[in-house]
Amino acid sequence: MDNLNNYVSIKEVVDGLMQYPSMRDLQYESAVKWTIDLMGRIGSYDLYKDERELVTIENNRGKLPLGIVRIEQCRNVYGSYPNVAYDPMQTSTDTSITSYNKYPEEAGRKTQMNSYKIQGDYIYTSFPKGMVEVLYKTLYTDDDGTIMVPTNGSLSHAIECYIKQEHFRGLFEIDKISKAVFEDAKTEYCFYVAQAQNSIMNVSLDERQSISNAAHRLMWNNDFQQDAFRNLGDQEYLRNRQ
Repeated sequence: MDNLNNYVSIKEVVDGLMQYPSMRDLQYESAVKWTIDLMGRIGSYDLYKDERELVTIENNRGKLPLGIVRIEQCRNVYGSYPNVAYDPMQTSTDTSITSYNKYPEEAGRKTQMNSYKIQGDYIYTSFPKGMVEVLYKTLYTDDDGTIMVPTNGSLSHAIECYIKQEHFRGLFEIDKISKAVFEDAKTEYCFYVAQAQNSIMNVSLDERQSISNAAHRLMWNNDFQQDAFRNLGDQEYLRNRQ
């Protein structure tokens, strides 16, 4: 289980909102949907955790794990422990890759690198059989599968305000609240979502140094993808010539 000391359950957020008379008929399922929607709107992948999983490829395709928000990288895995090796993969530009399993003759046209394409819940690959390691972003959840969100004050307020705004939208449409009340909820949401974005996007000094190292490289290494980009943020050192 992940260490979630700095996270709070979405259930606690919903329970807190339901203390208000105007929010007592809030549906938990709707609150979860709006929370996921807001996290996507904020656009920071720091809100998600990194996961990696092996996917078995049969007939040029494999079933992806559940809960993927964004795929960061895919690697072809071969060999057995402790002699496991990885080959980087690239997204496919072949428009027929999803039909390789139906038309094997198409798969015979090899590319320089193994390639893949994501379509629905499946990954399609340029090779017919093997293993692919998928590195991806997903939501933080507890052991019961309940969504957990960071205990960031600005983000928590933004989530509460967005849920309140969307709940009030439905009440406004059936004339249960006034336009002024609905507009106040929208204004409050706009304030806190901007504050949350600024708070989350503010990188640390260490992160800034890694970004600077990656952006100001004199000698570019084409093997970064091969090594899962682990050395991309390393500092370069120039050798003094005597």
